[in-house]
Amino acid sequence: MYVLSILLVPILTMRSFAEERRSETLELLLTAPVQELSIVLAKYAATLTLVLGIFALSLVYAVILDRYGDPDWGQIYAGYLALALHASLLVAVGLLMSSITENQVVAAALSIGTFLMLWFADSVSYLLSPPFDSLALNLSLIGHFKPMVSGSVFVSDIGYFVTASMLALFLTTWGLEQR
Repeated sequence: MYVLSILLVPILTMRSFAEERRSETLELLLTAPVQELSIVLAKYAATLTLVLGIFALSLVYAVILDRYGDPDWGQIYAGYLALALHASLLVAVGLLMSSITENQVVAAALSIGTFLMLWFADSVSYLLSPPFDSLALNLSLIGHFKPMVSGSVFVSDIGYFVTASMLALFLTTWGLEQR
């Protein structure tokens, strides 16, 4: 589901602002008596709800597992929390990438490229000099995702996803305000 979300979210977010910009309806949307933050949060909430709804369909497996076995529900809850936080970050970054271009395909390619760079950040950390190696380790998506999936929920991992999501939403809003 982790890899599926990396491939699915760019497709869902690529039209958010890029299509509005291409069809020149973004100007109409921005002149409406609604703040840019409200527009960004509405698009974010809609896309995140869709992604989480898709992930909720997999709860059938947990129900079947509960019916015929004795699963560790703490680990299952932690895994779904990790998926929700991961999806929130990916949707926020996808909206940011969609807001900086008017081409949907470019927005999707930028999103996938950013996701892959964040995914493999810890893989290249040993190649970097000392101040940048810890930065690459701390920016790694998989470095914050895997402990939560295994049942170890740390505040630093939750903080990474929440902070990065908020930063991406802030940059999206700021970019729209600068137009």
